Amino acid sequence: MNNFVMKVKKFFKEVADSKSKTFFFICASFILGTGLASFIINTFDFSFYLFCFAIFFVVLSSMFWKDKKIRLVVLCGAFLILGVWRYTSVLPDNSENRIESFNGQTKNLIGTIIEEPDERESHIKLTVRPTEYSGKVLVKVPRYPEYQYGDKLSMVCKLETPPVFEDFDYAKYLSRDQIYSICNYPKSVQVLDNNQGNFVIANIFKTKQKFAGTLNKIFPEPHSSFLGGLLYGERRGIPPEIKEEFRKTGVTHIIAISGYNITIVIGMFFSALMLVWIPRRYAFWVALIGISFFVILTGAEAAVVRAAIMGFVLLTAKQVGRPSEATNALVLSAGIMLIHNPKLLIFDVGFQLSFAATLGLVYIVPIFKKRFKKIPSPLGIKDTLLDTLAAILATLPLILFYFGAMSLVAPFANVAILLFIPWVMFFGFLAGVVGLIWLPLGQVIGIIAWAIMDYILKIINLLSNIPLASIDLGKAPFLFLIVSYGFLIYWIIYEKNKQKKSKKMARR
Repeated sequence: MNNFVMKVKKFFKEVADSKSKTFFFICASFILGTGLASFIINTFDFSFYLFCFAIFFVVLSSMFWKDKKIRLVVLCGAFLILGVWRYTSVLPDNSENRIESFNGQTKNLIGTIIEEPDERESHIKLTVRPTEYSGKVLVKVPRYPEYQYGDKLSMVCKLETPPVFEDFDYAKYLSRDQIYSICNYPKSVQVLDNNQGNFVIANIFKTKQKFAGTLNKIFPEPHSSFLGGLLYGERRGIPPEIKEEFRKTGVTHIIAISGYNITIVIGMFFSALMLVWIPRRYAFWVALIGISFFVILTGAEAAVVRAAIMGFVLLTAKQVGRPSEATNALVLSAGIMLIHNPKLLIFDVGFQLSFAATLGLVYIVPIFKKRFKKIPSPLGIKDTLLDTLAAILATLPLILFYFGAMSLVAPFANVAILLFIPWVMFFGFLAGVVGLIWLPLGQVIGIIAWAIMDYILKIINLLSNIPLASIDLGKAPFLFLIVSYGFLIYWIIYEKNKQKKSKKMARR
């Protein structure tokens, strides 16, 4: 017992003496606070008191400023409470002016479309902010006539509370975007005015539409929709039978926009700059501009922006070459995103996958590189493969927890196609950019991306037709998620300690 207490004291002393570790634990405490609040908080009536309590903790820490260990504990407690407070601050109140207070009633609404229309196979979903009420409404309308971001609409809506299905909590899913009311196929929909949205956002959406339109001109279906899924998570155009093949072969993750997808684009871009002898310090800034360009071209949707931030964290990690600094950058970026929307942590699977994949790239890749350092890497193939495998290993528990299907052919499918995904994204993105300037040249470049995509789709089709290619185990329990990541963290710590011991032995 005394030995355990001594280890705990030593741990706190090391953390308190290190500014980098102190910063990490403060940010992590805020993230933990939002996570805990997501599970236990259902009202925000005591939000003000939480904020006051957190401020009290911060003031209290100043009283123990010289005792680093007490100061650390108090500050972590303060930021944990601030995380809880931030979550409660975005919960809806009981105001009669909120649109969800009219759920179950039919209302004449006037509102503006504040997000890019979400086009589905049989309908379109519009996120509308009412003029006379606070809150948002998710409106389902037929595919025609078409509506645009910034259109001001008048309609007769029967407002409903989002349903909770047996295997999917649609209400919580929509709550991450502060949507608590839905309206299916309103009557008397009329466009009262256009261009009522933000000028910058409107032009970003127009740029994305031009980019997507260029890809449609360069690539046939389903290749065009497949590339859209890779580059900006646009999976709606992919035929249902191909989606099912992706599910059976365990490769659905490649068409879900995340930090991993954008990391691939960044990595390829960064490597290309290095090949033409651009110094690393300049390549970093050029790649940063490239990320911004990618985000704008793909619509700057929330998922893309979050993924870009995660990609930027990885780029920073490669620049500084220190996992600890990369981890701090990661928890800081996660903290900033949670300040903006604290519901992302629990209710946004894409955020979780991006976070896990980036951690895998920061911590697992160095272990792999150590193990496989003797294997040559022509054209950076080994590095790309190790990045891919690390991201898969880090996200696999989440995938099993949320989707539950276990593909028996997944290892073969991933090995067969993942090495080619970076090249598809690189040449597909390049073809789209060049095609915006001169379509014929974009079509020539697109031949390479098309050929690789055709190979990938055929491999997936072949493997999905193998008997028992996929077994539906049901969604893994939460305990499985905890145990899986517990073992993964233990393995990473074990490998790091093993490497430290090896270095010490080499010095003797």
